[in-house]
Amino acid sequence: MLKLLDDNFFKKLPLNKSQTRLLKMSLGLISYVITLSTLWIFIEPTATKEDTVTNIIKAFYWVTTTLTTIGFGDIVPTSNFARIFTIFVEVSGVAIYSVVFAQVARVFVAIDKKEEAISTKIEDLTSLLRHYNVPLKLQKEAIHCYSHLLDTRVQNSEEGVLNELPPSLAHEIRLHMLTKPLAKIPLFAHCRSECLKDVALHLVEKQFAPGQTIFQQNDLASEMYIVGNGEVSIIRDGQALAQLKNGACFGESSLLEDKPRSASAVSRSYTTLYSLSSVQFHDLLAKHQDLRQQLERIHQARNDDLKSNVAA
Repeated sequence: MLKLLDDNFFKKLPLNKSQTRLLKMSLGLISYVITLSTLWIFIEPTATKEDTVTNIIKAFYWVTTTLTTIGFGDIVPTSNFARIFTIFVEVSGVAIYSVVFAQVARVFVAIDKKEEAISTKIEDLTSLLRHYNVPLKLQKEAIHCYSHLLDTRVQNSEEGVLNELPPSLAHEIRLHMLTKPLAKIPLFAHCRSECLKDVALHLVEKQFAPGQTIFQQNDLASEMYIVGNGEVSIIRDGQALAQLKNGACFGESSLLEDKPRSASAVSRSYTTLYSLSSVQFHDLLAKHQDLRQQLERIHQARNDDLKSNVAA
């Protein structure tokens, strides 16, 4: 339990401040209940008259009902010290639950505010489209796309915060925000931090709608891509070869071999991609041997799998 309550543990969780605080309070409350139950067994003379399991269950039951000030009266203190202990538990229960419920309310209020902000933006877009009599089909597509962007991206609020910082500091933070997810991608998993920063510095964000072609089979290769959010189909001669999701890389083989695209790539949903141009790709490979070695290993593994599938 002490390990769980360590700050380093909570920093690794994908939670905001309110959610982290609520989780800490919940774990702290569990620890508090366990402590009070243990003390009750030692303090109350009649608490040890039955078997161990029953004693423990009754102790948890007494603490829960007393903390919540329900107190059914079926288990009562029989000594003055136990009565004083009971008063302490009741008073602390009022204080604890007041704080916990207040924190729960804050979390739900924050969620409501976010949903309200998204709803307001969608209503503004809808009013604009209707004002200019945009065709209904185009309206639906625009609203669907905008809803996706608002729901899956927090960059807008992040950028608003970062823009208030000094440019140099904001730049370093943006690099860190990009390098952290890069390190989880197999292609960059064994790269040093200097390499990850260089890659992040040259990535360009691009948006694709459902059904939009990213590149065609036999096209000249000019970029490689990383899926930030969404799904991409890899298609060769009309046959789907793979469905790529968040964190997947594609298009790098053609750049490495300097050959035309061996397959087409089509967005299956509203998709956010991060692209790296051919020139930047080769510059990074020349500068960072760890990236080149990892890329060659992955490329060789893919070729081996392809040969195995053909042989089968």
